[in-house]
Amino acid sequence: MTTQQTKPADLATIARGALMELFTIEAARVAANIADVQTVATAPREIILRLKIKPTSDRVGLDIESTASSKMASVAKHSSTAYIAKDKAGKAYIVTEDQRQQMLFEPPAKAEVFDMPQANQA
Repeated sequence: MTTQQTKPADLATIARGALMELFTIEAARVAANIADVQTVATAPREIILRLKIKPTSDRVGLDIESTASSKMASVAKHSSTAYIAKDKAGKAYIVTEDQRQQMLFEPPAKAEVFDMPQANQA
């Protein structure tokens, strides 16, 4: 009987390297999330590699399910203020300016545009 020398499995050999490929895909997603200026820059991101190992009934074989997932930073929070205003019929609306404040100054009239005379060229 010949003894076969075996090498223990690692992440590169399980599922013919599929877990490494899944990691590469998730790493690209994380990099894109970090580069997105709409997300919180310093928020942590995670890559989760999961191996679900189910032994066969004879305890010799294994069924291995490999998955990868990631947790991204959410979009950065933005705060603003809005107000409730009602029209003449009493219907409520959200508006961005407080309708209770008085107008202190009249808005400037639309400026007229004039052609500027060119300087005399000697």
